[in-house]
Amino acid sequence: MAPRQRNLLLVVDDPRTRRLLIDPLLVASYATDEAADLAGLRRRMDAPPPAAVLVDIQFEAGSGLAVLMELRQHWPETPVIVVTHRGTVASAVKAMQLGAFTYLELPCGQQSELLAQLDEALESNSLDIIEGLGHGHETILVLDGALTAVGEAVLERLGYTVVAKRNAFEALATFVANDGGFDLVISDQAQPSVKLMKQILRCRPDMPIILCAEPSESLDADSAARLGVDQLLVKPFTPAQLARTVREVLG
Repeated sequence: MAPRQRNLLLVVDDPRTRRLLIDPLLVASYATDEAADLAGLRRRMDAPPPAAVLVDIQFEAGSGLAVLMELRQHWPETPVIVVTHRGTVASAVKAMQLGAFTYLELPCGQQSELLAQLDEALESNSLDIIEGLGHGHETILVLDGALTAVGEAVLERLGYTVVAKRNAFEALATFVANDGGFDLVISDQAQPSVKLMKQILRCRPDMPIILCAEPSESLDADSAARLGVDQLLVKPFTPAQLARTVREVLG
């Protein structure tokens, strides 16, 4: 097998964002080119494509999504990761609709999150890996920020209806008001979410549940199953891992 390309293009004009990205990339032995303005980016487009591109959504006074469209037209097979300091579900959905491989909020909770996303992008070299994991029509209740804007956007792109509630009381009220009419619950490991998850299972014992958790020696697939969890997703996970897990749990 040919070695995987490690050259990346950073389309970033903010020094702070550039430093947040470059440090972990250099440690992981990636080679980086940079485009600090549109003129520099277009000159770079005359050269062979990089393995992947990272675009700041605030690039050139907020024209990052326009740059994303141009990149997708010029290098359709090159995965593009959109990064931002001020992520919203709306901007994440838009970026994914325009063909971004994923959408990453900075600063990352862990440097491994950025590297995991890159590894997935270079492994697939195409957004088709997510599309190919299967679309759905089911309704998913997301508890207490278990997913980032990226995760919610990926599921919505695949056709799921995502109902995200940041407050445990509100989430339970929504569940009851809908007579338990959800097809899946995605929970975080935070204590309020776990308690809420148990209340939901008392209302509907057959409710499928995915638990998103930080790596921990005290929590594994077996201990999660004893809580009533169908699948454990260990953070950081990629959009493809999330999409694959949801489809597997829903059947």
